[in-house]
Amino acid sequence: MKKKIMTTTNIIILICILVYIIDRFFLGSNPVDIEENLTITIAGQNLNSNALFIKILGLNFGKLYEIMALTFIDGKILNFWQPFTYIFMHQFILHIIVNLIALYIVGNNIEKNRGVGLTLFSFIIVGVLGVFISNMLVSGDSLIAGTSISVFGLIGTGLGMCLTEKGYIKSFSKKAKIYLIVYGLIFTYTSGIWTMVAHNIGLILGLLIYLIYYFLIYKKKQNLIG
Repeated sequence: MKKKIMTTTNIIILICILVYIIDRFFLGSNPVDIEENLTITIAGQNLNSNALFIKILGLNFGKLYEIMALTFIDGKILNFWQPFTYIFMHQFILHIIVNLIALYIVGNNIEKNRGVGLTLFSFIIVGVLGVFISNMLVSGDSLIAGTSISVFGLIGTGLGMCLTEKGYIKSFSKKAKIYLIVYGLIFTYTSGIWTMVAHNIGLILGLLIYLIYYFLIYKKKQNLIG
């Protein structure tokens, strides 16, 4: 059976890559200034967000980053579209690589086994809800970008499939399972309190979404077929 290349997951990955390339190489006008106190200044506000990494790596953000990254100031978002667009924006090269590899593994697997609808729903809803819940739990001004909350939502959905369907875990290769475990542990617990909370929130939301789907939709469909 021929493997499908243009999956919805792969289209999302392509969008993230294009956004990163356009922002970094064509719109690198440096609207985000790194101050000596290691905070990010955007829209006239000093915000905490991986500033040490950004300072060390000498990154030059483009105009898209200012528009698309999610900016919380005094508990409020800067622009209404940012809770969606931040998902497709990344801060540095390692950030986008580790996220997109994980997305490729888990997103394509769920899409193959449960279809586009559940995959896209979990990815977007967890990304939007997760970032608001996380910011309520760990309040403060912040600048947020990346697919990781959405990816952890998909990992949570995959975990739900493992819990309800015998043998599903075998659909992942050994290398894929190792990568997801390392990605989940290292990326979550070495990136600060906000990221730790956000990733765990994403995981829980993704699991809940699948359990609701499984008991209210999937099981009923299987009973009708049976």
